[in-house]
Amino acid sequence: MVTYPIGTYRLQSRTLELYGHPDLFTPNPITTRFSRAVESVSDAIVFDIGTGIGPLAIWAGLEGAKEVYAIDPLPEHIKVARLNIKKYGLEEKVHAYEGNIFSTPEDILEGKKADIIIGDVSGIADRVARVLEWYPKNVPTGGEDGTDVVTALLESAPQYLTEGGVLYFAISIGLSDHTRVMDVANKHFSSVTPLREAPLFFPFSEDEVNALEGAYNDSHPDFIKIIKQSGRLGWQGQMYRASNSK
Repeated sequence: MVTYPIGTYRLQSRTLELYGHPDLFTPNPITTRFSRAVESVSDAIVFDIGTGIGPLAIWAGLEGAKEVYAIDPLPEHIKVARLNIKKYGLEEKVHAYEGNIFSTPEDILEGKKADIIIGDVSGIADRVARVLEWYPKNVPTGGEDGTDVVTALLESAPQYLTEGGVLYFAISIGLSDHTRVMDVANKHFSSVTPLREAPLFFPFSEDEVNALEGAYNDSHPDFIKIIKQSGRLGWQGQMYRASNSK
């Protein structure tokens, strides 16, 4: 029998105690940033794409969302997300389904539209994610250049947004081809606004720097960029609000 330990995570003013597992993707600093970035979810229909074990879906439900649909490609994520949803008594308004972006075996999102889409999806190049061991082995990455999942989200999101609906997404600057992601974002949305004046900086450990250099045999693609800030090497991340879909 699988045992799911409980971890504690802070999302805005709420502290969530959630079931998880070492083989699953658990909430990280980006998850926290999403909760801070998203405008009021009160009485909104929310799609949480890439829900993992359900932190943002549960947070939205507790913050007054009218209905939340949580989607993730990993069956074990959905199993644990449902345990967490039940733990908080949100079964009537927060619904978790296995699926790829907006596609589910049950076609549960067919004909539905969201006021808010949270796109907390894989956005790091596969080789980076694997060599740094940031993703459990069974969790999908962002593909060769880190853009596969987030661009698919950006391309499909307009048909699932209400008029005036908003999509929130994140980009890993320096660990994915963020220029390609922004090109796709601007193609499908008239307004794509960064949510921070300056990108977030995430420092690497010395072991991570060495592992990253070794991953590409010291000849990495142009989109891989390690920057130095306050004497430390690291990478950057930025969050965006996309609206006025084309």
